[in-house]
Amino acid sequence: MNLNLVVAVGVVVAIVVSFVVSRPARPQAIARGIERRERRLRRNPACATSTDIEMLLGHELPADVTREVCRLAGERQVPPTLLWSWADAHSPTLLALALGAGYSRQELALTRPSDSEIDRESLEMHAELNSCLVGSMVVRAIHPATVTDLRQHQQRHHRAPVGSSLRDRTA
Repeated sequence: MNLNLVVAVGVVVAIVVSFVVSRPARPQAIARGIERRERRLRRNPACATSTDIEMLLGHELPADVTREVCRLAGERQVPPTLLWSWADAHSPTLLALALGAGYSRQELALTRPSDSEIDRESLEMHAELNSCLVGSMVVRAIHPATVTDLRQHQQRHHRAPVGSSLRDRTA
């Protein structure tokens, strides 16, 4: 009888412990962990991983754009350490624009943190003209066009169809 009681209590304790250990972390604990990780990376960027870069870009850009920027950085063999340092010195958005504009690993490495005045408009223009899907995605994510903007653009640049002008000339 005592053995059965000990086994029953042991099973209950094991269930309670497994429940407490396996429960998901609270949002506050997750946020503190992320903040702690970001502080550590600011002190020591050599610890940065591609997951950290995705998290950093994800604060300012949509998920699909973030994935494409990280893919492009991987293709250009830009290490996460350099990406983190550059984004920390300038901004994650400027990092995405620079990659979209065609910056190579060497160009990113040569840009000093003291170069605080990076021309954002020039980066946006180069990103769109670079024939790089990522550049266009970043620019559109930064400046989402509204339906009103699109209609105004169409009205300003609207031309009559060719067929209607020929009919007017022959009539």
